Amino acid sequence: MTKEESSIDRRCRLALLEAKGAAAQIVHGTISPEDGARKIGSELGGCYNFLGQDDLVDLLGAFSGYADLYQEKVLNPSEKQAIDSDVLKSALEFTELAAGRELG
Repeated sequence: MTKEESSIDRRCRLALLEAKGAAAQIVHGTISPEDGARKIGSELGGCYNFLGQDDLVDLLGAFSGYADLYQEKVLNPSEKQAIDSDVLKSALEFTELAAGRELG
């Protein structure tokens, strides 16, 4: 592994830990689903190719999509409520998957 790859590895592992914490905050209601989706989506930009493909990474990508949906649907309360529900479900699934993995 090159020095640059090692640096990306550390940065992406840290981003995964932060995503795990944000997902837990969504589940516990300490941050809104909208804020959590934006936080998770923004923290992991550039890490998807490094992280590879699995269920955990797929869920991370979903948070970016939810953040985009919030921007598009901000004027429609019923659609926002549906997105909130989907984000909460994804956050719960993410925390369950992440609990069984060593991310640090």
